[in-house]
Amino acid sequence: MYQQASPFCYSAAERSNARWLNHTAVRSYTEPDISWWIRQRRKDYYDLNVVDNAALINQLQLNGNQAAELIVTANQGVHENGEKHPHAWSIMDQQALLGWCVQLFTKKTSANWVGSWVIEN
Repeated sequence: MYQQASPFCYSAAERSNARWLNHTAVRSYTEPDISWWIRQRRKDYYDLNVVDNAALINQLQLNGNQAAELIVTANQGVHENGEKHPHAWSIMDQQALLGWCVQLFTKKTSANWVGSWVIEN
């Protein structure tokens, strides 16, 4: 049941449902501050989604999705109250994300990837 409902499962045949994102622009943000997780929550990589995030983006790129990207940050995760936390929304650069979205909404396409969203760098 998990594999059927999951957007990505590394151990599943064909990496589960990743194929449904092959022609969709995907941006995944992660801050794998493993030292913080171990010290503060007694968690390790097996408890985090960073490995699955990286594997999903890798699989999409292997499938030909040129608009799949993994954004890995360091020391950006801070809650509004100043508390450090790698899952805080602050890991995302708001201006960069908005720029990325604007490019998607303008429906830029490429001759070699017709009908799919292409992000210009």
